[in-house]
Amino acid sequence: MEEYLNNLTWRYATKKFDAQQKLSSTETDMLEEALRLSPSSFGFQLWKFYRVDDPAIRTAVKDAGYGQTQLTDASHLYALASKFAPTEQDVVDFIESIKTARGVTDESLAGYKKALESAVIGKPAGDIAAWTAKQVYIALGFLLDAAAQHKIDACPMEGFDSVKVSEIIGATKEGYTVQVLCPVGYRATDDKYAAEKKVRYPKERIIKII
Repeated sequence: MEEYLNNLTWRYATKKFDAQQKLSSTETDMLEEALRLSPSSFGFQLWKFYRVDDPAIRTAVKDAGYGQTQLTDASHLYALASKFAPTEQDVVDFIESIKTARGVTDESLAGYKKALESAVIGKPAGDIAAWTAKQVYIALGFLLDAAAQHKIDACPMEGFDSVKVSEIIGATKEGYTVQVLCPVGYRATDDKYAAEKKVRYPKERIIKII
């Protein structure tokens, strides 16, 4: 327990990455499994996670991210995106995945399928897009926690042009919108923010027992 909390204290939104220090494939596999295993509403997983490896694309993302150097200097860059207009086919695909994984019948899932359809079909587009966007931040939390527990640095970022980044990485044409970017890697030794004391309100201020 103490080590877990110490690791959370250790992590911070890394402002300067060591561009020469790279994550191993074992480390990226672990981070990507953390994303994959993240919970979502209904377990529906109306998201896609893009790992941006191409240097030219990362440079274009940096330009759409107002020149923030983390986007190109970090070992790896993840773009977390939500599906902005789920369809009946998404429901069908998810029900099929449940059947395959659990060996259950269509009949046993009929009520669940109806609930999924009610959640995504015929609702105002803006409401659905806002709902799916929220799910992405659950996955972000799992990514940040997994990184911290393995002493991998990360920086969640909303300071970018979402429309441009979504187009640059090809998310838009696939029906997704990038909600948050998260470069991961290792902090530079001269990042002055790494040594600054973490600022958090005391527990008594933010946790109320009723």
